[in-house]
Amino acid sequence: MGVPNAIARPRAHRPRRPSLVHSSRPGKPRRRRRHAIHREHDRRRQVAGLGREIGRPVRRHRVKCDDAGRVTSIGASRGGLAGKLLGSDLSKLSSLADLDLSFNSLADDLPLLPTPLRHHRTLDLHSNRFLDIPEGFFAGFPALETIALDDNPMVDPKLRLDVLTCSGLRSLSAKNISLLGDFPDYFGNTVAFPALESLSLARNEIMGTISPTFGKNSKIKYLDVSGQIDGTLTGFIDQFDHPGHGEPRGSPAGSQ
Repeated sequence: MGVPNAIARPRAHRPRRPSLVHSSRPGKPRRRRRHAIHREHDRRRQVAGLGREIGRPVRRHRVKCDDAGRVTSIGASRGGLAGKLLGSDLSKLSSLADLDLSFNSLADDLPLLPTPLRHHRTLDLHSNRFLDIPEGFFAGFPALETIALDDNPMVDPKLRLDVLTCSGLRSLSAKNISLLGDFPDYFGNTVAFPALESLSLARNEIMGTISPTFGKNSKIKYLDVSGQIDGTLTGFIDQFDHPGHGEPRGSPAGSQ
């Protein structure tokens, strides 16, 4: 028999490359992985603008997201951050509930938000280089419960009436910021601040008199107005705990 000029040889089997998306059940882990990657990209994109403005990528710090990939918490205390905190970038984080930027070098005025953060509860900006509290700052955080502004080198700032938009406030601390003006009696109003428990305004330049009825029937448990620079704040605070706890109850506010 003659030998054929060509012999058909079977083609070598090449395994199919696995697809990222499968319609069968075994493919679900891959699909979940792809979705997780997309959520991570979304998270980085949400905080990227904020990171550019304050001099270091915020994504290197503690960032938490919800199941949909929306940023809910940023913790960047002692992160070596510097620059200006822009409200236009901050307001893009619409699901942000907690922000800690304490012990950094953020400067200029506190940010004004073009769109309020409706879910924001905790804001810690103490020990930075902020210079003022502009009117409208508090209006950007209507759900605020806790805020710390202590130890910023401000130039005669004032607590303006937009703080009344934060009716759910539980704790406000603004020690050593050169706060100027009369004592803010409205913090003792149970209608305006029904949940307020702690008010710390020590080492400022607050003047006037604390009314004997301040905070009556309120939830305020702690009041610190000690160490006012000009010493003209007077009144009695016997209904609250205060730093001068070693002194007799009913000590004048200016003597602590």
